[in-house]
Amino acid sequence: LNTTNTYNNNIIIESSNNYTNSSIDSFIPLTNNITTIDLSTNLSTALSTNISNNITNNSTNSRKLLNNLPFKSILAFGDSLTEGYVMPPRFHPYTKRLNELLDNQIVIYNKGISGDITSNMIERMKEFYEKHSADVAIILGGTNDIGMQFDTDETFNNIVKLHDIALSHPNTLFTIAITIPEIRSRTLFNSRRNYINNKIKKLCESNKRIHYFDIDLYINHLNDNSTILWSRDNVHFSKIGYDTLGEALYNNLVN
Repeated sequence: LNTTNTYNNNIIIESSNNYTNSSIDSFIPLTNNITTIDLSTNLSTALSTNISNNITNNSTNSRKLLNNLPFKSILAFGDSLTEGYVMPPRFHPYTKRLNELLDNQIVIYNKGISGDITSNMIERMKEFYEKHSADVAIILGGTNDIGMQFDTDETFNNIVKLHDIALSHPNTLFTIAITIPEIRSRTLFNSRRNYINNKIKKLCESNKRIHYFDIDLYINHLNDNSTILWSRDNVHFSKIGYDTLGEALYNNLVN
């Protein structure tokens, strides 16, 4: 059942409302030894990074910066990593934190659907642009394709089509290509995702309107704080992980 919810009147979220045990999650066993942490811990305290220190959203300079941004709307497009799935079944999308940092001044469409594959995303994106427009499109997809062992070149070509669809709209300024995140101890998955990610990087180098966003710089299993960045299945992010992604995207967008 798909529903549409709104946070703060300017995040429009398309939600599956019911996470099914399909796609990538059908072959990823849950970790048995889980260390329980308080996900409500303040991000700047929990993470030994300087991301939060660079954000001065309440300052006069920051407000002036937000007022001068060239974009007024953002499309966040993808699968469960965009919808914000966290175990146990709940949702905390990165767009929530991104919206807070943008001071609720930008309309954000969250079109993440859990379990979706890139070939389905193409039709969904076409449908979106038939009814709406967005100045910026943030695209993250491919995890479920790799999990289902789809052809990697086909998956990459679908990702290219998603960016082409967004960029073909007259209001689109640029798109952001987020690389596919890793999965702990999944050698075959990670080798396939590295192949696709390398092609995504080359795509961005050849098209200046597609901005490269390497998610490994912010969320990876080698990070000292990785246990609090990932959900229990080691596939999806935790609440703090999604907030970290939202903050990283904010810094990239405004800088």
